[in-house]
Amino acid sequence: MIQIIYENSFETNELFPEVLIYITEVLTLEEIKDQGELDSTENALELLIDNFSYFEMEFMSNIKIFISKFEKLLSYALLPINNDAKNTILSLKTKTVRALSEIISYSDNTEIFEPLIFKILETTLQAFENSNEIGSINENEVIKIKINITIKYKV
Repeated sequence: MIQIIYENSFETNELFPEVLIYITEVLTLEEIKDQGELDSTENALELLIDNFSYFEMEFMSNIKIFISKFEKLLSYALLPINNDAKNTILSLKTKTVRALSEIISYSDNTEIFEPLIFKILETTLQAFENSNEIGSINENEVIKIKINITIKYKV
């Protein structure tokens, strides 16, 4: 619903500050304690993925805070809210990786993301391994991860 409202106001650019505030509020939650917080987190990640270029500068000014949150999202093993925990966690992690890949593709300082590389790779591998299982995450999620990963290294 949030994404639909946001897309409808795209032409006027009037909701960019509000959307960034929403994303920031959601990503600063300490824990995901219920289905509502999980849904909000996934919505915030989708908004970040789809619209990062419009508020890149503002978001990057607090990137260190967000990196620790992304690390936490990629570290979840269990969420106390869902019967289908494996797919729920993998969905959350794949959206987190997609958001990170979008951010990294705009970043001039990719070294700050190095602590997350193994978790990003682990999530990507899990997504590929589970993409053929019945009831698994959508194959499009795996394709989006594959397309979006653009981590740069200095050799």
